[in-house]
Amino acid sequence: MANLIQVGNTEYCIGSDVNQWIVYKRVPVTKHNINGLSAIGYYTELIPAVTALSKRMLRLEEANSVSELYDAASKINKMMNETFNLEAMNNG
Repeated sequence: MANLIQVGNTEYCIGSDVNQWIVYKRVPVTKHNINGLSAIGYYTELIPAVTALSKRMLRLEEANSVSELYDAASKINKMMNETFNLEAMNNG
């Protein structure tokens, strides 16, 4: 694994190799998982990886109303923009 990008202060990070972007969840280190990462998705481009992780994080929120869901989506969107500078990526 060449690079890992930590996604905010969460248990998720995105890494890459020469062929793909990989979304990881941090897990306890064990003798079978010495790096403490569990791959949860593979993507050929960065934007779909970020989008999929954002959707996963939103689905895992425990929102009980539309306004709570909206607040969670806003928080996740802000975190992703701060981590990946998505506006510049989408315009460039």
